[in-house]
Amino acid sequence: MQQVFDFLAGNISPEDFKKIWYSNEKLRKWINSLIDLKSPLDPSWSSQPYQGYRAAIHNYYNGSVEDFIRNSDKSEQQSKSVFGIGWALNAIAAVVVIAYPNVEITHKYEDEINFYLALCGETFGGEEVEQVISNIILEHPDSIGKSKRIKMAKQRIKEVFHVDKKYPRWIQEPEWPMGVSSPMRFISQSHEGDLFKYVFEDVDTGELRTIIQLA
Repeated sequence: MQQVFDFLAGNISPEDFKKIWYSNEKLRKWINSLIDLKSPLDPSWSSQPYQGYRAAIHNYYNGSVEDFIRNSDKSEQQSKSVFGIGWALNAIAAVVVIAYPNVEITHKYEDEINFYLALCGETFGGEEVEQVISNIILEHPDSIGKSKRIKMAKQRIKEVFHVDKKYPRWIQEPEWPMGVSSPMRFISQSHEGDLFKYVFEDVDTGELRTIIQLA
């Protein structure tokens, strides 16, 4: 199953491997058969990378990597998240590193997740503005250098999202709304009990929009 090793090494893109994964039942069964995640986990595995994924697959998906990935895809369709970066690599790596301890695994997706988190934190995000954030990331490739990249991208995201000093303090995941041509400007927030209201303004039209979250 060389395609799996190529994917883990970063030689096949997540988008291309996802197509391979869903079209190749034999490959999916092979991944599920590499180690036994249905029985109690081998204590020696706890010191190996991706233990959290092995535990989640064992505890919630009856030891099936395939079921874990399928559920992750459903969740991703409902709400885009940072964990869509590198699609399923960590879950697959969790079993391969045990069966093949010397396997090569790329760190580029982990680096991208760290960059995304450094850029967006708990402030910027939401289905409506996901493409805007993706564009900002593409504008700042890793060739710039780590610290300079983060500094430049943070400045850019503040400009694009019309942020001065006020930020929404989301009680749940960010749901930043999109205006006509750019993300809306954050105006204010308030709450009554468990009901939190976030008011935004379209900088082009002046339209106000309120996002409601429950604690």
